[in-house]
Amino acid sequence: MSQQLRTDTNVDASIWQYYRARTRAKKLIQGSIKDLYSKLWEYCAEVRRMNPGSSVILKCSLEDGDANPKFMRLYICLHALKKGWKEGCGSIIGLDGCFIKGYHTRQLLTAIGVDPNNQMYPITYALVESECRDSWEWFLELLGQDLEINNSYGIVWIMDKQKGLINAIAQMFPNSEHRFCVRHMYNNFKSEHKSLLFKQILWVAAKCTIEQGKCAQAKENMRSESVAAYEWLVEKDPVHWSRAYLKDTAVVERLKLESNICHPKYNGNFHYQVSDPGDDQHIVDIDKKTCACNRWQLTGIPCIYGISALLSSNRDPIDYLHNKYKKENFIKAYAPVIYGINGPMMWPKTNDKPLECPLFKKQKGRPKKARALQADEVRV
Repeated sequence: MSQQLRTDTNVDASIWQYYRARTRAKKLIQGSIKDLYSKLWEYCAEVRRMNPGSSVILKCSLEDGDANPKFMRLYICLHALKKGWKEGCGSIIGLDGCFIKGYHTRQLLTAIGVDPNNQMYPITYALVESECRDSWEWFLELLGQDLEINNSYGIVWIMDKQKGLINAIAQMFPNSEHRFCVRHMYNNFKSEHKSLLFKQILWVAAKCTIEQGKCAQAKENMRSESVAAYEWLVEKDPVHWSRAYLKDTAVVERLKLESNICHPKYNGNFHYQVSDPGDDQHIVDIDKKTCACNRWQLTGIPCIYGISALLSSNRDPIDYLHNKYKKENFIKAYAPVIYGINGPMMWPKTNDKPLECPLFKKQKGRPKKARALQADEVRV
């Protein structure tokens, strides 16, 4: 920009003049921050009008001496998304929060589901003043009402130990399951125990599906390499991070179906004894859709041993997939339509007092401009 201005007008300017010019241009194009906040009531009304059945909740604060209320929180759950999740998606919900940078810093809370194609499915989001137990409880209460989670059995929450979130879920959804993001767990682990071998052992323990199998062996391998690393790992309850401790309906994942390396033997009554090149063998029950490796029960997709048994009996593995993977569910998830909204001039007028900007709170210290690096990252 500096070079272009010098070439076009033969005028030089300081960097602060550029900043002020950019700020003024943004204000002329987008309007002032105060004007944008004052239109929030009308914006919410327009979203509800164009997407009937959507939950658009605006929370404000009014203190003594204030003429107008101040913005506090905003929650939006579109009708198409909550209907699609209830009719076509599974029971997994991921929760996360991040910073919203700007003059008035906020926290963005999100709830993400998993569609029948094992892809992310947005459910709802909210803007709150800070990430704490009170804001998470407010967010989860509205989310539970929208998704009609009356009985939390079968619901699985995936999170990375955000502030106040664990206690909020335990109180509001006591019958649900909690899962921690293993990637975030490993980031904390490697800050004290840096080793590629430790990383491989941790992921083996997280991905295995049999408690007394590779999971127990991985822990023993960790102890033989480092007692300190082993003690760090066993302090974390494996119920929250290892597949070996998941319930049968707790996870949806895709497995690569490679059954040509297995050799099935029919035992009778829909039972097969399936062996692999590693001299290991598993019992498969086609009628009950179970396998000794436990993957079929956890994923809803026949494992390689189950596929081998099904092909041996001239059965189509597609017929033995869980219903949540079927095409019909995928269509149900994306059939509802999200309708757009008109421009501000056509928004419905409301009689509410105009909202004011939230109080500006300056953070202590020098503002950070660079992302905080992980323990093994190098700034370039």
